[in-house]
Amino acid sequence: MAEARLYPSITLGGSITPSYTKSSRAEAGLLGWSFGPSLSLPIFDGGTLRANLSSQESSAREAYLAWKQTVLGAVEEVENALAALSRDGRTVAAYRQTVKSYQEALELSTASYRDGASSLLDVLDAQRQVSSAQESLAAAVQQMAEDYVALNVAMGGGYAVGDQAKPTRMASISKK
Repeated sequence: MAEARLYPSITLGGSITPSYTKSSRAEAGLLGWSFGPSLSLPIFDGGTLRANLSSQESSAREAYLAWKQTVLGAVEEVENALAALSRDGRTVAAYRQTVKSYQEALELSTASYRDGASSLLDVLDAQRQVSSAQESLAAAVQQMAEDYVALNVAMGGGYAVGDQAKPTRMASISKK
């Protein structure tokens, strides 16, 4: 629009006004009208209009750059959430293997204790290691759930303007 103001413009305008008079003998209609063109030549406003055009182009460029920064920030946030979720998946799998191996060690130490080949201290130590590994697994699963929620938030999943936030299944689980 700012660039269009640099060029001459012609405006055509007019009006038609009907009016009727009623006399005792007949109805008479009178039609009034007006018409007039208007011409705008930006001869003496050239500097102001060019400055306004430059200002508008700068504003448009600034808005574009802000939009681009927002989009790139959103893409980065989604990529970071995906990477964290992938990393958490590998961590949870490793902790599951660790828990499984400690449980096998506990079974072996319990069997060894029953046979009299080891002491009760070995069994208690194996139980402690299983409990510690299960605690680490639970923390990793919790982190994975949090990163899953962060991914959904980053992607805008389930968000609608004006809707009240509805508790999700994950939120009700984390409150327990």
